Amino acid sequence: MEQTGHPVQVFDLGPRLPWGCLTTGVALISFMEVVGVAALLFAVLPDDAAAVATGFVLVPSAVLLVVLASALRGRIVVDQNGLTLRFGLLGGARVPRRLIGRAERYDPATTLNPIGLGIDVPFGSGRATATRGGQVPFVRVTLRGPARVRLTVCRFAVANELVLSTSRPDELVDLLSS
Repeated sequence: MEQTGHPVQVFDLGPRLPWGCLTTGVALISFMEVVGVAALLFAVLPDDAAAVATGFVLVPSAVLLVVLASALRGRIVVDQNGLTLRFGLLGGARVPRRLIGRAERYDPATTLNPIGLGIDVPFGSGRATATRGGQVPFVRVTLRGPARVRLTVCRFAVANELVLSTSRPDELVDLLSS
């Protein structure tokens, strides 16, 4: 769906490798946990009860991995209606074009608050950050009003600016400034 003047543009959230390594690490730890707990359960419980109890460990671990891995498909979408941040199932934001004030390249080394891996709005900052990690440039989008940011499935925060990592910062700044 393209409209004159504002075609749909999709931007990445930086390299996938750092987030992929995090997801792989969690997967390995989860696997070891499930195997260890299952071995213990099968040693002390009847097989049917041990299988059910193992399911109570396996299912949440699998859900956690799906949610974490979904961030690998995270992206920034800019269209005629505004900016949409998607950080997989973990979070995101929808910012109407009328709320987008200024966009500029941003150097996180110039602030006391470091940018953490993932999506977050540090308490009291009003700044939503989203990155999959790695050496990647950032863009700061100052908003004309507050925007609601989803940080997890059921946790929300309000932000007055977004700091987003992307491998194409100049294109994102130009598009948001037009």
